Amino acid sequence: MIRTPQNVEQPVINRRLTNYNPYLWFSQHIRNPLLVSLMILQGLLLVSTVIFYPVLPRIWLSFNKYHLLRIHLGQQWAELDQYAKLIDEPIF
Repeated sequence: MIRTPQNVEQPVINRRLTNYNPYLWFSQHIRNPLLVSLMILQGLLLVSTVIFYPVLPRIWLSFNKYHLLRIHLGQQWAELDQYAKLIDEPIF
């Protein structure tokens, strides 16, 4: 038998695999708003921890007088004195 376009069998394509869309699957299977909120909160918590964890101690340190050559004196609370000196500098 000679194969012509009319009698050639078309391959069976699994429609389930060809139409797979992960975003569509997510919207169909995850309908609980609390679960979605927890998933978003987890990502936000991770990002904020990575960003703000190194920054907060530096802000605290900026309000203290700390001399690296006189470590035995410890830290002294400077309030806004260091920022006032910074603003009074002509270079700044």
